[in-house]
Amino acid sequence: MDGKLSQSNKEQLEYFVGLGPRRFTLLYSITRDGCSSDTFHQRCDYQGPTVTVLYNQQGSVYGGYTSASWSSNGTNTRDEKAFLFQLQYSGSNRPKKFPITNTAYSIYCEPSYGPMFGGYTAYDMNSFSGTINKSGTYYQLNGSCTYGANYAMSGVSSWNEIHNGNLQVTELEVYSVCVQPSTRSASTGTDDKEFVAWGKHPEFGDELRQELLQEIASMQPYSELKLQEYRVLLIGPVGAGKSSFVNTVCSAFKGRIVQRASCGEEQHSFTKSYQAYNVKTKKNASLHFRLCDTRGLEPDLGINIKEFDYLVNGHVPEKYEFNAEASISLEDKMFVVKPSLAEKVHCVVFVIDASTLNKLDPDVMKKMKEFVKITARGNTKQALLLTKIDIADSCVKESPKHAFKSRRIQDVVVTASKMFGFPRYSILPVKNYEEEAEMREVVDILALLALRKILHFAEDYMDGILNDRGIGAESLLYSESDDLALESEAASESA
Repeated sequence: MDGKLSQSNKEQLEYFVGLGPRRFTLLYSITRDGCSSDTFHQRCDYQGPTVTVLYNQQGSVYGGYTSASWSSNGTNTRDEKAFLFQLQYSGSNRPKKFPITNTAYSIYCEPSYGPMFGGYTAYDMNSFSGTINKSGTYYQLNGSCTYGANYAMSGVSSWNEIHNGNLQVTELEVYSVCVQPSTRSASTGTDDKEFVAWGKHPEFGDELRQELLQEIASMQPYSELKLQEYRVLLIGPVGAGKSSFVNTVCSAFKGRIVQRASCGEEQHSFTKSYQAYNVKTKKNASLHFRLCDTRGLEPDLGINIKEFDYLVNGHVPEKYEFNAEASISLEDKMFVVKPSLAEKVHCVVFVIDASTLNKLDPDVMKKMKEFVKITARGNTKQALLLTKIDIADSCVKESPKHAFKSRRIQDVVVTASKMFGFPRYSILPVKNYEEEAEMREVVDILALLALRKILHFAEDYMDGILNDRGIGAESLLYSESDDLALESEAASESA
């Protein structure tokens, strides 16, 4: 779906932005994705410059632009480049730009609201909050518009001259607005289609590396939950790089190449047991998360669907050795009957080789898709780690920071998103330490960027626990319904 924004309106917005050709990529559409603040933030947070466009039944088209990223941090964001705009009014072209006058209140980023322009005492354009269901041919948005609070509304006397006096919209879209890359190389004069800025990231360097190390070192579960660590499960095909990612993360914090998890090139999985690795700093301080390595997935061997379900829900103990012939069962002496929240998985990370994604065994892919459904059903958070990006693109091999500019890596991300149904923001490219003899700053940064997002997802899981069950410690360990489910399963197994 390319969206409703016409080419002429895109050109008008390019003129308003004033920085040359732009590429408009549809991130969010209420007719496609549903009118939900949660979905808006899932699809649009941390995507860089965006334009929000509203269309109503009278043929009016209007909205707002911000060069700052949306987020869910509950604060105002300063943006000197933000503006509101009008493109059409009652079917007639009427382009107008309304620049920001109070830059401290350019946009407001609130998780329970959609796009909000303005802030403090009044919101110039507040689209909606919560979830809005379609009413016939339109969506009755529950937001509001305040005339001239933080934006200069010259050329119109009221919001009625923009939205016809109502917030009954047929569509609301959010587009990312990126630089349109040149298709010709300045040095050779030939077509250059290898690079395109598809991912926003900070400037790579030691300052960013140190920031990430400090931020991750400070992250820990909420004290109300009485947990010491987040538990992250790594799962994927044989040779995808699960164990190598464990070693890469450990290396980044130790400041030297580390080999904690055993890994190698074999036909079958090198990892035979469920291993949970804690990560330590140079001063030997343990961080508040564990990376849990598992046996690699194979068409006929490895973890099956029931075993995966047990893993995610904490029934499989650490150091359990997977049996290729028989999976763990309720009768197994090692089976954890009543797992605590600490033993359950808080984020599942699927690990896939970016260079062989299109060659993934159909049976393994089918198994992974089932795992994705199981994870989603239990509200456990999930992400997808793309490894071996240096093999997928030789330009990335030269400098891994090119991962966010590589068209080939972008194509792999899009393909993975379609294959497994993951939103693109949860697909994380990394290059593990494999052939290196010395540390590389850029390898550390890619791994740390991925790890930070994974731990944020684990934190989101904890937020759900607190919201759904309250903060009483007794209610967070095991529920009576879990007992009933296991009893039912035991009966079916014995039968």
